[in-house]
Formats: sequence, structure tokens, C-alpha cells
Amino acid sequence: MRLGGVIDSSCGSMKLRHQSLIAWQRADDLFITLHQLTTRYFPDFERFELSSQLRRAAYSVPANIVEGFARRYRRARLHFLNISESSLAEVWYCLHAAKRLGYITEQRFAELERDLNGVGAPLAGLIRSTKSLPSVIDSGWEASESSSRAESSYPFHPSHASSPSQPSSPSRPSSPSRPSRPSRPLGEG
Repeated sequence: MRLGGVIDSSCGSMKLRHQSLIAWQRADDLFITLHQLTTRYFPDFERFELSSQLRRAAYSVPANIVEGFARRYRRARLHFLNISESSLAEVWYCLHAAKRLGYITEQRFAELERDLNGVGAPLAGLIRSTKSLPSVIDSGWEASESSSRAESSYPFHPSHASSPSQPSSPSRPSSPSRPSRPSRPLGEG
């Protein structure tokens, strides 16, 4: 099954197009860094409290970028990108609390805060650029590098199977047809 990516012929692996997003790359790196930080340096009694919450929030940032970027409607994409941005703010607070509790130093907090800003800036740009997209997005990969724009569109959407010769409407797509029920006169049950 094709997953909506580009096959790298040098190694035969598939690279999904969200991987070209700087916001996703940095968020992914930040998650790994914070996961390692919490498992190595936070106290054991925090395993199910602050450590867990920080890891979940950090995981949510790249995961919601991926999910949002896979959406074909601007509103849905923005919803997930905004969740990602909110999770990034939650990561900051968890790190702030960890600093105040003495789990990380002021210097380490400053380094991580720079990393957070390194994710936040391109994420804010991605949100801003998504706001200017049409409400129905033809391809799930508009924000990726221009060289990959000509590649196939995201295959998970049901309309992907439709013929390219069918006219596309920028307005809201019609709902799938439902089988009609036989009409009954009022009062008959």
C-alpha cells in the first residue's frame, strides 16, 4: 500500500512529505531530546507525573503536525496545527516547572527554551501559510518543498480515486449520497 510519500530509490525506503517540514523536523528532535532528558535525569517518583506529562506534550507537537498536514481541509489542518502549538506551550510550562523543582539547571532550561523557539517559529509560519490556503486543499502536501509538489496527492482521502477530469469546486464538497428511504404519509408508523 502506498502511504503518500516519495520513494527514495537509493535505499528503497519511503519518505513521507511532512518530513520535509522544518517545524516537524525540529519538533521530532525536541521530542527525542526531552524523552531522553526525562528518563535519564528526572527523579523516579516523577515517572508518572511531570516526566510523563512532559513526554506526552512533547510527543503531541510533531504528532499533530503530521496529522494536521495529512488533512485535506484547511479548517481541520489548522485545528491540528493549533493543537501542536498549544502543546508546545505546555512543554514550556513543564520545563519551567522542572527548572523550579531543580530537575534541570537554568542553563539547560535556556538551551531547551531556544529549541522550543526553534520549533515555534516555523510552526507559526506553517499556521500562517495554511490560513491562506483554499478551504478544500487539492493535495495534502502544499507546504512541502516545491520539487515534491508535482508528486501524487495524499492517497488516504476518498476523493483521491476520482478522475482528474472531474471539475473541482472550491466550495464545501457534497456529502456522500445516502440510500433513500421510502416516504410514508405522516401519521403512519
